[in-house]
Amino acid sequence: MLNFDFSRLLRVPDFCKPVQLLNGLILIICIASVTQVSGVGYLWFIIILQFITSAVATVLFAAGLQDMIVSSLTDRTLPWAFIEMCYSTVFAILSGISVWIALRTNSNLLVKSGGGLVAGAVFFVAQAGLYGVPAYVYYERNREEERNRDITANPRYLDNNAPEYGYQA
Repeated sequence: MLNFDFSRLLRVPDFCKPVQLLNGLILIICIASVTQVSGVGYLWFIIILQFITSAVATVLFAAGLQDMIVSSLTDRTLPWAFIEMCYSTVFAILSGISVWIALRTNSNLLVKSGGGLVAGAVFFVAQAGLYGVPAYVYYERNREEERNRDITANPRYLDNNAPEYGYQA
């Protein structure tokens, strides 16, 4: 039986997950109002990919299953925070590219978007921010953990019998 704890989604940066879903729904509505032209297919691909990823991440996180699933898939080599930082960074960049594509497609005189692409560009900016916040927060946490890591705990650090190799030119 899954035990959903929605209070976990009220902390920074976890509150971004349900807001990403809501913003994704608004993006679907905005882009659905546009006639099918070149460039809109890319926007659809990004919106659907982001929506599915955010939905899965939100359900896993609310159920508290993210660490168990990620550790079983990666043999405990990657933490959930690193994976979330990676996909958030990629989606923030793709959302920024989508802003440019939406505005560029809207400037085409043959497209009758009725404002759907302009509104989509505005919500893509919001989506970039909603993915950028977790990426930045997890990046800073990772940097802080690296700074505080004790390298003397590494057995290779204390191995005085390790051969030394000279500089190779």
